[in-house]
Amino acid sequence: MSSADKVFMSLNKREIYRNLQDRGIHAVVLNQHSGRVTAKRVFDTFSPGVEEELVEFVDDVQDGRIIVFAVLDEASKGLTWRGRNKLRELGSRWSEKIAYRDMWALVTRKGGLKLAETYSNVATADTGYEWGGPCSSGRTSTSRRTSVTACSWADERNEARRLFCRSNDGYGAMCDCDVTSWKDVFFHADDQLHKNLASKQLYKDLGIAILATDRPHYLYRTLKSLWEAPGLNRDKVAVYADTHHQGIMDVCKLFGVHLVVAQQPGNSSAIRIRNKFQRILGDLFMAKFPEGTVPPEDTSKDAVPPFACTSILILEDDIEVSVDIFKFLHEVSPIMERDPTVMGISSFNFFGFRDVANNLTQLYRTDQVNNLALYLTSKVVHKELAPKWMPVDSTREWYRALIDVVAEKPGRAIVYPEVPRARHRAYSGITINGGVQYNLFRDHVLALTTDYQFQKEEIERLELSQYEAWQLNTLKASEPISFDFCKHDFLYSHDPVIMFVNHNDSREGESDWHYAMKCLKTWDIYMEAGWKGVWQFHFHGHLLSVVAYPTSPFR
Repeated sequence: MSSADKVFMSLNKREIYRNLQDRGIHAVVLNQHSGRVTAKRVFDTFSPGVEEELVEFVDDVQDGRIIVFAVLDEASKGLTWRGRNKLRELGSRWSEKIAYRDMWALVTRKGGLKLAETYSNVATADTGYEWGGPCSSGRTSTSRRTSVTACSWADERNEARRLFCRSNDGYGAMCDCDVTSWKDVFFHADDQLHKNLASKQLYKDLGIAILATDRPHYLYRTLKSLWEAPGLNRDKVAVYADTHHQGIMDVCKLFGVHLVVAQQPGNSSAIRIRNKFQRILGDLFMAKFPEGTVPPEDTSKDAVPPFACTSILILEDDIEVSVDIFKFLHEVSPIMERDPTVMGISSFNFFGFRDVANNLTQLYRTDQVNNLALYLTSKVVHKELAPKWMPVDSTREWYRALIDVVAEKPGRAIVYPEVPRARHRAYSGITINGGVQYNLFRDHVLALTTDYQFQKEEIERLELSQYEAWQLNTLKASEPISFDFCKHDFLYSHDPVIMFVNHNDSREGESDWHYAMKCLKTWDIYMEAGWKGVWQFHFHGHLLSVVAYPTSPFR
């Protein structure tokens, strides 16, 4: 049933799905043999871009599966021809007609015929205050529980795939019968590079921690991207989940990674995420936190950590990493030993848009915290981060402690690449929605090759004294420009250029900066990832420096 305030689905008078709150198109996938639910997703296609996930999900469902769609509240505003055509491919007659607040439901079989469909148009379309009437689509199921014909995959490793795909859907090649080998599910970049990295100390020392919620398809994508990156130590990957979510447990079992389930206390998502970070640092680094900062409900002292490590890459389950992320970390991480002012390395770049992120070996320092896809060492956590941890009753996010650490002494920094080695891919979540993903992160680029080399001076230049000298020399050698990137095209060349923007160290005084970044088609929400009031990019071949005037010491 599809209606303005409820979606309800049943099979042979047995309820299989009910939702009273999530706007958009609800999709439930059923095993055609047993009637078992193998996937549940909600696509808020009121928001722009979310239909991309809908199309991808439908493409990834196994042929033969029964898919039930139903609308709750509104689903048309962000539904373009691409999503409507995909629904039409499934046999929908009404997908092209769905308008604002119309109700619609469809029962179909992937790769087969439509089973049932119903549609209800808005009664008074021009008021904007009414919805289409509730509509129900019925189909009697005569299927019986029979032996399921599984894919004829040969070896023992594929048995895990077989068990996984019997009860899960929407995972593409993993459950494609034509992909006969476990290895063929993954892209293979450079086996020799993996062997080289596996012989290094960092391979043994580095652990991967992934914060997971109730989004198994996102977690699968994160793990798949890690599996495709040469240099991953698969024995040192741990997923930290809030609950015993069946989909999360199935994905972790499929990949054979450690799963730690611990419900985190707290009355807000920021507090629960902070407590989860604290649990990770305590488990993997044996970090000791000040009295009054550890939640009384925390039971980590009674648990056995999944593994020990001296450095860690912390990811969220909606982050996709690049194929060269471990090559990047092996090359760049030694800077933290040589320069004690470097507090961490982020593989993410807020300015990672195509027009201003194209140099694979360009690295920057920032005195503002970039906390996504963050690499930390045990030394920094024990000496700097853990002692600054917030009290239990604080409402601050976990990364505020890192902000305090960086701000405590002048010159401290986070290092990040111009071309991101990690990008955000989620259209739904506690702190994310389709509009935010579509407008801010959808067009982020990602490094796609391992075929490059860092020059020695590019790494050494990250040390504080050398970086400031390099930046000063770059600014002196740059040609000043006064240019409106919104109105004119900037010629391609390789000469460094510099642009000054007015800034008086206040929110109101950032308008020129926002305008410049918007015209460069990059991040323009708030000032992020600069170094002492200087932001640098490669734009049309130029090394472009944007300097805040008069607040930057480099003015």
